[in-house]
Amino acid sequence: MGAWGSGIFQNDLSQDELCEVADSIESALADLGEPGPETGAQLAAGIALLMQFSPYSLDAESPSRERILAAVEGHRSSIENPSAELTAALDAIVAGERPEYDVIKFPVDVETALHGPQQSEFPVQKTWARPPEGSFDHPAARAFVKGVADSCAAKAEALFLESEEWVLGDLCREGYGMGNFGLLLVLDPIDLDVERVRKWRARWEAGKGEPHPSEADFILEYESCVAKAFDALEAKCAPTS
Repeated sequence: MGAWGSGIFQNDLSQDELCEVADSIESALADLGEPGPETGAQLAAGIALLMQFSPYSLDAESPSRERILAAVEGHRSSIENPSAELTAALDAIVAGERPEYDVIKFPVDVETALHGPQQSEFPVQKTWARPPEGSFDHPAARAFVKGVADSCAAKAEALFLESEEWVLGDLCREGYGMGNFGLLLVLDPIDLDVERVRKWRARWEAGKGEPHPSEADFILEYESCVAKAFDALEAKCAPTS
């Protein structure tokens, strides 16, 4: 797998995983069922998530155009009190235009973990946007996001707890689940036990190997980004008093 930086999202494998998560969201929107307040909330959440990290899904030329448009037209009237931002986004989708969005500015430690210590505008690398105001206000919308996060956590856990040790020493190439792991830093709300995250980290720490001298600089920098990601996720999941 190719890598263009040392951040955990800066390789083909992680980017492919983000596309898979986006496809799962698109599929969920295509299967919302009978319109009602809950499906309206799920539509709002799904569209907001796609705006966050897969705006191409909402383009007129996207292969997903038909099923996205059907979901919007079938369920937008069920959204309770949609914000002006969300309404504008849905109007843009119907008109065949990409919704406008504001790019997220992550905290420095999270930005470094996801995108490395050096700025990169490699074309494959996804950008991240703020969800429209009010997109996750409804309990069903929050449950939709939690479902996506739970799926990401399950794939990350399989990587860290079930993989061979050689995989844990080569996460940037062989670590299927790292894209899902990184996405847990972006998704909100999530409900993830910090002790579960610490178990993942302990197994990763134990499985790290000695990098080959020809790749040592890159591997050590990548592992530093993974460590920062763990730091940030543990802080995010830590119980508040």
